[in-house]
Amino acid sequence: MLAISDLKQWARETSPNLYNRYLKYHRASLLPKLSSVLSDSRNPVTLSEEEFDILQGRYKQWWPQYDYDAYGIGRRAYERALSFLNIESLREPGKNVLEIACGDGMSGTALSIYGHQVTLLDYQDWRDSRAYGLNFIQADLGKPIPLPNSSYDFIFSFNAFEHIPDPELAINEMVRILRPGGLIWIDFNPLYASPLGLHAFCFKMPYPQFLFSDSLIQSKLKDLGLNDLGHEMEALQPLNHWRSQQFRELWHRTDCNVIQFNENIDFKHLDIVLQYPQAFRGRDLCLDDLTIAGMRVVLQKH
Repeated sequence: MLAISDLKQWARETSPNLYNRYLKYHRASLLPKLSSVLSDSRNPVTLSEEEFDILQGRYKQWWPQYDYDAYGIGRRAYERALSFLNIESLREPGKNVLEIACGDGMSGTALSIYGHQVTLLDYQDWRDSRAYGLNFIQADLGKPIPLPNSSYDFIFSFNAFEHIPDPELAINEMVRILRPGGLIWIDFNPLYASPLGLHAFCFKMPYPQFLFSDSLIQSKLKDLGLNDLGHEMEALQPLNHWRSQQFRELWHRTDCNVIQFNENIDFKHLDIVLQYPQAFRGRDLCLDDLTIAGMRVVLQKH
């Protein structure tokens, strides 16, 4: 007999539209119970190590593999570059481009090959060897960016804004160094309160940041090992814990027009909130916090 998780996987693969309709219905049916849990002001109670081990064994890996081999890095870079080139103003080569929190730097490299003048910036040099030919600036995004006003036509960033300690300072600095009429493209996930928001990819269950204490999380990370950005890590990357509404409000406080805005919503794991309500109460969470996994915003400077 198929398990419920196997039936869900079968439905997801054979009839995505029907599965999405089921998810919307399921979410709506959970709303009254979820509201009761999230409005409970009593202090949260986290789960035990025994319950961690049970959940770790119960769940299969349910997030897509994020490959860091030469092909995986290159494929992402060119997919992103092609997305940018859907913007007509970026099709003419020769634009000054800045990649913020560039990581491997390959998205900027793809745009450089197309014909743009690209600079890479990050607090640490994570670059793929194929990106070494581009200008690289090592800078802390928790401080003013050491670049002059109105220097760039296009600034972009992927999977960084959930880590940046002061997103408001970062976006204001990006706007400052952007030329009037220029574009900022910010795409990031997962937000802290979403199912994968802890960025502890060795944990298989959703929402471990709420289910378990910090001390148990650190102990289990040590036992299981932490691999992120294609490297063995000693600690989780810093997270700013911003909620979705904080980011929404931030985009509208800039000297820019919001010309594109999308949210990636993941409400497939809300059952666990009802299974362990004691871990989610008293945290001032709302449904958006738990289900908005990522955002993409495109801004144009006045």
